[in-house]
Amino acid sequence: MKQVLSCLLCGSLLVPPGWGEDGPAPSTTPAADRRIETLKHKALEIPAGGLVEVKLLSKEKLRGRMGVVTDLGFSLQYAVGDTVQERQITFQELKSVKEVGKPSQGTTAVTYGILGGLAALGTLLIIVLVRIAHN
Repeated sequence: MKQVLSCLLCGSLLVPPGWGEDGPAPSTTPAADRRIETLKHKALEIPAGGLVEVKLLSKEKLRGRMGVVTDLGFSLQYAVGDTVQERQITFQELKSVKEVGKPSQGTTAVTYGILGGLAALGTLLIIVLVRIAHN
């Protein structure tokens, strides 16, 4: 009996602590960490109260106003019927966030390109008309 008890006690020393319990949350991959940092950077660029469209990894899409941004996520105020709801969105569950109503950099570049082309065309037209008038 003493031998069985001593074997059990020695065996219990070999089992790692916390065995059979839920351990800490699994660590994220480097790619997931980069995605979260990118989303956090985008969220910090949007002013509080700005209109945003949020897509979650669960395929859910929400539109509302940006609230306070923290290291773990941000709050989103959105309308459901006649009431305003507030939801905490974590960067872990977030797929994308973008400000609504603000033109993208590509749209702005195209607009400036078209305006520049029209200005050049207008200048050329004025030069031609002045030459015709002086002849």
